[in-house]
Amino acid sequence: MIIPVRCWTCNKVIGHLWNTYVEQKQQGTSERVILDKLGLKRVCCRRHLITHIDLIEKQLEYCKPSVTPVYIEPESTPVKTVSTEKKATSLSRKS
Repeated sequence: MIIPVRCWTCNKVIGHLWNTYVEQKQQGTSERVILDKLGLKRVCCRRHLITHIDLIEKQLEYCKPSVTPVYIEPESTPVKTVSTEKKATSLSRKS
């Protein structure tokens, strides 16, 4: 899904390192060298980047597209109108 912002064990901020890690890995650099350059010395922080599977792109494929509601008028049905005189008299009687 989304890389955690902080390490769950030691609470170190690691979320901002994900993009750099992916770019370096695509260039063919070893994971050990990348994590050392990023300053991740603890195993708990390293595991987040090494074991993370980025699924957000795959989930977006199944996301429903936003649809704007379309108003469909009903077939010619008679519209009942109430005259303003009836409204005025009915309101005055209730007061």
